Amino acid sequence: MSKFKEEKALKNQKEKSKGTLPFLDKAFFKEESNVFHNSRSCNEDSKNEDKIEAWKSRKKHFFILSRAGKPVYSRYGDEMIISEYMGIIQIIISFFHSKEDNLRSFASKNLTVVILLEGPLYLVGISKLHESETQIKAQLNILYTQITTMLTLDKLLNIFVHKENFDLKRLLGNTKIFLDALSDVIIEGEPSILLNGLQCLRLRRSIRMKIDSILIKAKAKKLLYGIIVSNLCIISIIRPKNHSIHSSGK
Repeated sequence: MSKFKEEKALKNQKEKSKGTLPFLDKAFFKEESNVFHNSRSCNEDSKNEDKIEAWKSRKKHFFILSRAGKPVYSRYGDEMIISEYMGIIQIIISFFHSKEDNLRSFASKNLTVVILLEGPLYLVGISKLHESETQIKAQLNILYTQITTMLTLDKLLNIFVHKENFDLKRLLGNTKIFLDALSDVIIEGEPSILLNGLQCLRLRRSIRMKIDSILIKAKAKKLLYGIIVSNLCIISIIRPKNHSIHSSGK
């Protein structure tokens, strides 16, 4: 009988102990959840800090924003990173504009910032490569030309006449890849971009003449321009005698 009582007492003790086990206690679950959440937050903060440091380490940045301060384009960084910096840029530009003075550039020991106002857009170039204001401005002009090529200047102006805070970034959509490619070419120091000229592919004269001949024979009656390009270098061009081609595409 005493043995039966001992077994029953042992069973009751086990059942009571179940409620006190940490992994069955609701308070413990809540505490554990907070620990995991805080750990996840720390990991996310660490990743964000790494992203920002990687972004800051870039030697050159291009920003495009509307006069209302809406981000339009940035070569590097996601929206979380760039929106704050674009806001600061817009505040600085607006401050000088309120004083009836257009801020064009400023520089420190290792940094040059150039601002170009074109129509409804601000284009900003930030370089650590010891480039002149003229060089960076020319690069910003190329990016602006690319935007007006994709959207047309009339359309761009008309959009912002009717709605100053229009989100142009959404309208550009997938065409951002073209701006990225162009930005990369500029950042890498493509000679034709830096010298504002056209680069030809090295070929034997006899081969180039044959290509020219084929291109002329194949042209349509109403064709204005014909161009063959390989790896960003020009092989052959046909054009009207009084027309010329510029590196900017204008």
